[in-house]
Amino acid sequence: MNQALGWAMSQPGNWHDSGNLGPQVLKRIHDTASSYKDCVSAETGCGLSTIVLSHAGAHHTSFTIAEGNSLARVRAEPLLRPEGVEFVIGPSQRTLPAHHFVRPLHVALIDGAHGWPFPELDYYHLYPHVLPGGTLVVDDIHIPTIARMCEMLRDDAMWQHVEDILYTSFFRRTSAPLFDPLGDGWWQQNFNKRHISNPESLDPYLGDGWWKV
Repeated sequence: MNQALGWAMSQPGNWHDSGNLGPQVLKRIHDTASSYKDCVSAETGCGLSTIVLSHAGAHHTSFTIAEGNSLARVRAEPLLRPEGVEFVIGPSQRTLPAHHFVRPLHVALIDGAHGWPFPELDYYHLYPHVLPGGTLVVDDIHIPTIARMCEMLRDDAMWQHVEDILYTSFFRRTSAPLFDPLGDGWWQQNFNKRHISNPESLDPYLGDGWWKV
C-alpha cells in the first residue's frame, strides 16, 4: 500500500467539512485506477479521493467549489501530487458543460453537489467520456434520488454493476454503444422498458414487443 493511500484511509470522518469516503471505498478507488495503464480520471468534488487519485494514474481532474475547507485542505496536504491534478473551480453545473476533455476517462467519480438533479447533470457530462472497460463511481447512494439514478444505471446496457461498498456504487462500462447524449431514445432504455405501464399500447408506434428486455 502506498503512503498516500495508507494515510487517507487512516483519516477521521471530519478531515474536511464535506465528509470522507470510507477507507474501503478509497482503497477500491485506488486499486481500480491503478489497474489502468496511465489512468485518466475525473471527479466532481474533492477530498481524500483527490489525494489518492493524484498518485494512482497519469492525470486527474477535480471539478470542485472553493467554498468550505475541502479544496484548501487538499491543496495544503503534503501527500498531494500536485503535478497529477487539475482543479477546475466552480459549481460543476457550470464548469463541466464548458470543459473540454482532451483524453477519455478510465475512472469517473460523481461526488459533488448531491441535491437533485445535480448528480444526474454530472453523469450527463461525464458518461460520454468514459472508455469501454472504464469505471463509474457514484457516491452517497443512501440519498433517495441518487439511489434512483443507480437503479437506472443497473438496468442500462452501457453499465455493469460491479459492487456497492458502504454508500458507494461501482459500475464497469460495457461495450454497448454510447447512448446518444443529444438524442432521445427513452424507449431503448431498459429501466423504462421494465417500469412503463401498458407497454403494449405503444406497439403500433415502436414495434411489437419493443418493451422486452
